[in-house]
Amino acid sequence: MKATFLQSKKFLIFNFIAITLFIIIPLYRSTAPSDSYKYCTIDDNWTAEYNGEVYEDITLSEHLFPMFNKGDVLVLTRKLNVRDLIQNPVLQCYSLHSAMEVYINDMKIYSYGVDLYNENKLVGSGYNFIPLPNYYTISTLKVVFTVSENRSFNSVPAMKIVNGNTITNHNLRSGRIYLMITLFLIMLGLIGMPLSFLIIFINTNLSTKIFCITALSLTIGVWSFCVNDIIYFFIDSLELKAYLEYTSFYAMMIPFTGYFADVINKRRTLPWLRILY
Repeated sequence: MKATFLQSKKFLIFNFIAITLFIIIPLYRSTAPSDSYKYCTIDDNWTAEYNGEVYEDITLSEHLFPMFNKGDVLVLTRKLNVRDLIQNPVLQCYSLHSAMEVYINDMKIYSYGVDLYNENKLVGSGYNFIPLPNYYTISTLKVVFTVSENRSFNSVPAMKIVNGNTITNHNLRSGRIYLMITLFLIMLGLIGMPLSFLIIFINTNLSTKIFCITALSLTIGVWSFCVNDIIYFFIDSLELKAYLEYTSFYAMMIPFTGYFADVINKRRTLPWLRILY
């Protein structure tokens, strides 16, 4: 009986690895790097207004602001010009724990997180993709950040104007390594957790171990899925990204502690560590 069980376990592991490689290798090959991606970085010549102070002609990637706290407002303005010309223009901007509003010639074209901020809800961080009008090259761009958390950040990443028709394909190609790893971890969790219940009738301790390992794999995979911005290939929601990121991060400790529970209980350990179990 035991030999049959071990053989079936090896068979399941072998098939899982084979199926995973069958899915991942073609996906990896199909996302090889491409040189067709074009973009324009708008990093310099910004004017920043913060707490009544004005900073002229700054470069975002080099300039350090005072640490931003909840309620602070940062206003960035910049004149665009012809050298910034990109077909199907989309502004790619990363917001850090901030509500965000974007204006072209004082006309609002985008807003995110304002309602969440006013309701004291989690705003989160992540990329914003804002379609620009065709006349943007002779316009003034203004980006307003309203900070939602204390000690959120003290610098702003450089923004880009990208081609909206190619940005998803480019991000998929450049992030293919992270995509492969996170998909493997998530698939391991989704497949392994149900299988652990089938083993419970044969070996309860082994079933618990497998469940904890695969649950940890799932939480790490979901967390990496959000932190490395892979989630944008499937869902365009900064709010959902924030909740998934924090929930999976704190949930990691549950399967991690569960995996070592029997070891801690069997051995003499520190009192405070035994209380945890």
